[in-house]
Amino acid sequence: MKRSTLVILALAGGVTSASTPGQASVPKAGPTAPASDTAMAAAPRARAASPTGSATAADGAVSATRPVGESPALAASAGRIAQPPTRSETEESESDEYWYLGGHRMKISNALLIASAGLLTVFTGFLCRSTYKLWRETRAGVAIARQAANAAAQSALAARLSAEASVAAEQPRWIVSDMRLLLEDMNPNTARRGGRLVVTLTNHGHTAAEVTRAALCWKLVAQLDPKPRYPGGAIDDPGAFGNIVKQGESYSLAESLSLSGDDVDCIRKGGTHLWVFGYVAYRDFLDHHWRKGFVGVLDPTSTRWYPTSGNGGGTLRQPGLLAGAEAYTYTLPDGIDEAPESAR
Repeated sequence: MKRSTLVILALAGGVTSASTPGQASVPKAGPTAPASDTAMAAAPRARAASPTGSATAADGAVSATRPVGESPALAASAGRIAQPPTRSETEESESDEYWYLGGHRMKISNALLIASAGLLTVFTGFLCRSTYKLWRETRAGVAIARQAANAAAQSALAARLSAEASVAAEQPRWIVSDMRLLLEDMNPNTARRGGRLVVTLTNHGHTAAEVTRAALCWKLVAQLDPKPRYPGGAIDDPGAFGNIVKQGESYSLAESLSLSGDDVDCIRKGGTHLWVFGYVAYRDFLDHHWRKGFVGVLDPTSTRWYPTSGNGGGTLRQPGLLAGAEAYTYTLPDGIDEAPESAR
């Protein structure tokens, strides 16, 4: 009896282990009541009637001892859920993320990124082209503005020169019309020959000039200083109103001198020269102050040193370019408070 029971339990265990792998494991149930003696006795008889055995019968025999578990349908559905998605399902999910262009698969996000980069490149190209055109137009505008500024500056310069020329044409213009040496008879007590230097300037301008001061001096030297220096004692201030020199009229300056016999001999031999220089300061019709400088040198060949009758003397001429006296002939603005330089 006991041996038959063990055989039945072994057969029941084999059938249970031979269940499908997709089914879920059945949890163990609690202790059950042992099978009745009648069921246990019927089992050997059933096996004897069917030598090959029947799994169904064995299952039915031990069904009373098997605990209640999950149904086979639920176990099968749980198995399907746990399995990974198939290839068809994966392709269906990926079809929403990719484009197929020319037989090639391309991700939508990558395609949008490439399109954005292309649009940005095109926009940058248009921007560079517009910037280059703007730079060229700006450079051309700067060149035009520079040319206009140069033209305006030249026009302003021409207008200023024209105005200055118009004013200068109306100003007084002094020209030395005569410069001479007048010699007197020799003084027997001093053995010196006295004389006078006379300089005459004529106004050849279109307007009158008011003489404010003048200077006339002379030197016995081989060559004058490069810069004019007017001794203080040679300044002649007219000191009176109404020294007006109209157009075509003349203004004369005079200065006395005394020459010894040695001075005359040096002048005649050419070792030294008799220089006469000075200036005339005047005011024009615009109340501007000017100063006209002049210079002359005695010509010894045309001078009568020892006249047989009457007074002697001679004329002075303009010095040549090699004499170094160009700085003595000028026309410059003259300040009211400007004092002439004293001799050194």
